[in-house]
Amino acid sequence: MSQKEFEKIQNLNWENWKGAPLEYFVLGLNGECGELANITKKYLRYILGWKGNFLSTEEYIKKLKDELADIQIYLYLVAGKFNLNLEDLVKEKMEINIKRFEWRKE
Repeated sequence: MSQKEFEKIQNLNWENWKGAPLEYFVLGLNGECGELANITKKYLRYILGWKGNFLSTEEYIKKLKDELADIQIYLYLVAGKFNLNLEDLVKEKMEINIKRFEWRKE
């Protein structure tokens, strides 16, 4: 889904969201990344066979989908604060990384 599709589908009333401080979105993004780290830690316990609170592969994938979606939403919100197109930014950065890490285009 593109950033514009996200804004349209979610009916965010973007003018109100633009008034929210940037820090709100950045903190939300960090919170979601923390949740991703936490579920990954629990999945690692499962992989290593450790006792305690863990997530099976199926449980991890289900939660992973949710956390990745939440992270993407906050990325769109941060980019939207400055009228940046996230898809364009990723394409530009990938071109830099291709040169930097000598990745081959296939």
